[in-house]
Amino acid sequence: MASIHLLPGLSRWLAFAWVWLFARMLPDASSHVVNLFYKSAVFTILYGSAIWKFNISPDINHWIDLAISKGTSLLKKSK
Repeated sequence: MASIHLLPGLSRWLAFAWVWLFARMLPDASSHVVNLFYKSAVFTILYGSAIWKFNISPDINHWIDLAISKGTSLLKKSK
């Protein structure tokens, strides 16, 4: 069976489709502005974590790993 990484762009579209469907099923907030930020934040977090977990873009993974390492080093310094 072929790896999903061999099909260019398909893994990104599958990740996008699943996250978009999940974000559409979230309940609506009382305000349109709150609803916009709420659903956008959920979509961004889920899509970003899917891109990071499945290693779709090595550049993005490097940036995320760098940000996590800097964040953990800052947390360790503050203790």
